This record gives sequence, C-alpha cells and structure tokens, in this order.
Amino acid sequence: MVAPASCTVPTGKVVHMMQSKDGEQIYKMVTFEELLEPPHGFMPCPICGDHVSGYHYGIYSCESCKGFFKRTVQNKKVFVCHRQADCNINVTNRKKCPACRFKRCLVKGMKLEAIRGDRTRGGRSSYDGCTPNRRNVKQQRRKSDLPMEVITTTRQPAVVSQPPAAPSPGQMAPPGTHVVTILTVDNSGTVVDVEQTARLESITAHVPPQTPQLLEDLMTVESLMHDNDEEEDCCKGKLSESDTNLFASLLHIADHCLYKIVRWARNLPHFGNVSTDDQILLLQNCWAELLCLCTSWHSVRGQDELRLSHDKVLSMKRAQATGMADIIQRLLDFTEHLRRLEVDCYEYVALKVLMLLSPDVKNLQDESLVRQHQDHVTEALMIYTNTHYPQKPNKFCEMLVRLTELSRTCVLGKELLNQRHSSGEISPHSLLSELLKGDIVVQ
Repeated sequence: MVAPASCTVPTGKVVHMMQSKDGEQIYKMVTFEELLEPPHGFMPCPICGDHVSGYHYGIYSCESCKGFFKRTVQNKKVFVCHRQADCNINVTNRKKCPACRFKRCLVKGMKLEAIRGDRTRGGRSSYDGCTPNRRNVKQQRRKSDLPMEVITTTRQPAVVSQPPAAPSPGQMAPPGTHVVTILTVDNSGTVVDVEQTARLESITAHVPPQTPQLLEDLMTVESLMHDNDEEEDCCKGKLSESDTNLFASLLHIADHCLYKIVRWARNLPHFGNVSTDDQILLLQNCWAELLCLCTSWHSVRGQDELRLSHDKVLSMKRAQATGMADIIQRLLDFTEHLRRLEVDCYEYVALKVLMLLSPDVKNLQDESLVRQHQDHVTEALMIYTNTHYPQKPNKFCEMLVRLTELSRTCVLGKELLNQRHSSGEISPHSLLSELLKGDIVVQ
C-alpha cells in the first residue's frame, strides 16, 4: 500500500488504508504490533469470546448469544448436556452444546426477567441492571479476559465427527486472499517426528474417516475470514488486460493479502495464547509460504495460470512482464502437486497452520508452547489424512515434503524482491516492505 504523497511515515511504521462508513479511504500509520491488536474498544463476549455488539439482558454480549438467550427463554427450551456439563464455549463451537452455553449466559449475568413474555421486540426496561453503569462496564472488561480453556479448543483426538466426504479444492468457496509475489526463509518446523508418525499410523489403520475437532475449528476460522470479503476499490482494475504495470499491481494486491493473513492468524485457536513478540516472529518467518500456498490452492481448478485475489488471473504469458516468470513457473509446478495429491480443504487449512507454527524460529520466547500447538495440528492432520485417504498411505508425508520445496521457491523469490526493493520499486512504507526487512531477524 502506497502512502499519500504528502504523508511522512516514521521508521518502523506502515501505512494502513481503511474505509470509513461512508466509503471514504482513510490512511493510518500503524506498527506491525498494532496490526496484531484487536480493534480499539474491543470487548470480547464473556460467553463465547466473539465481538460485543451492545448491552443485552444485563451484560455486554455478542449478537449471537443475545439471540440464543432470548429464544431459549421465550420458547421455554430445556437442554441436556451429553458430557459432564462443563463444555468449553467459544466462538467456533458455541452451537454444539446449548445446555452449557445457556448455563454460561446465566453465570455471566444475563437475567431471565429481562426477556419479554409476549415475544415483542426488545427487552424489559425495568429490571435490576437494565442499564449499564461505568463501574459495571469496567468490571466486565476485566472479567472478559477469558481463560485459556474458554477461548481455545481442547485437544481431544479421540473425539471426532464424521462429516460427508471431504470437498475437493474446486468446491471450497472462500474468495481469494492470495497472491504470488512472495517469499521467505526455509521453514523446517514442518518436520514430523518419525516415532510419532509410526504411532499415529498404527492407530489410524483400518479406521473409518475421522475429522478431529481442531480441524473443524480451523475450517470455521477460514470461512469466517472470508465472509463479506469484498474487493477494495483500490484493487479493482489491477491485473486487467489494460494494466501496463503488472509488477506494481502484484505488490499492491500482496499488501492487501498480508493484512488479511495477519487477521486470519490472530483468530486461530491457540495462536492468541502465544506472546505478541512470538506472533510477529512466526509471521515474519512464514508470510511468504502462506501467500504462495493460498495462491496455489486456489489455482488448482485452473490450468497453467495463477488465480489471485478475487479471481484475478495471471497466465504464464503475462508473467513474463513481471520479471518473475521463473518463480511463477515453480508455483505452477507446486500447484500441480496439490492437484495430483488431491489435497482437500481440511488438509489445506492444517498445512497453513503448520507453516505458521514453526518452533525452530530464532529468538522465540516460548518455543515449547509453539511446539505443543504444532504437535496438536500435526496429529489432527495425520488422523484426518490417514482415515480419509487409506488408499494413499504416503500422502501425509509427501504433503510435508512439498512444503519444503515451496520454501525453497520462496527463498529464490525473496532474493528477487530484495533486489527490487533496493532499487526503490517497492514502497518502503508497505507491510510487504516491513516484512522483507523484518525477515532478516528470523534468519
């Protein structure tokens, strides 16, 4: 993203373009750390952790929990928990156990007397706590720092669901947030322990298809990140037939995609438990691989072309004009491997998270925590792949091998980007520029 001509940007900051409610483009200078922070004024719903929408029935809560509480009371529903009545409730699984969710509504302060009995819109206006006061708001803000067990998903590989057959890449809908000009250092964090692999393969042999809950949660985050994902006005017309500066357009699209990558990572199960400093290091280590994988995944349904953000297409013929034809050809080769292996949407999201959670990144404050989270995702992916594709016993290992090849492609591409960055072809105030400079830290 290029700063306005009159804008002087301090060192260490990038220019982030936002749109106001009336559609006006607003430029704001932010640090990379600020991108990882929740929006200003954000207060998580004390029930599920979603964004608070207002004051409902005695507490600040999200719109979903407000509606759930109202329907439950008005319809006089009675729920029974099929476990031990202590289910974790978060934004990704809040619909799975209505009994524990309703109990949490009451524990956190929602009031039965606030619900109208005549089903008219709105709540009662005269009950204890019907209006918020400043002290209660501050108390709820402190209490709304949800404990880990509420905002994350407990790893229970044995507790699985059996969904319909996994959709193919062409059936998965998320519109693109993906681009091609991307690259970074080798990511060795995807190497899997041989003993762990053998143990899990023996467990999953001759077992019906299983989808661990962790993968279901990752898929939920993936879909939420693409809801209402409309193309920004400044990106329209980029890479069109009349576009005469394809390289600059690729950089522009890349910058927009990088902001979405940060937002995606921030909403992942477990990633919020990692310190902000470690989050930055992890993103600096793998931002290129994430963008390349996203691009290749959405290009599987095409042939000899890369499908970028919002179905923008870059053919090999036009790639010559970017000066990155060799890198793009390597990405097309990687795309062919995804097509041949029949990597499905659950495997795709798991591979993205595995690349992000690399415990071998230098200077991590809590390497063991990152490694633990990576192990959880690795185990979930292996269970899923071995039970859904028993006819492809080597698929799991080959997917990880292909990720290593992708990392080598990213190294080559980043060298090219650094050369063009030095010549002034990349804005020094873009997030892409910041990541290129920050990537030196993790080498």
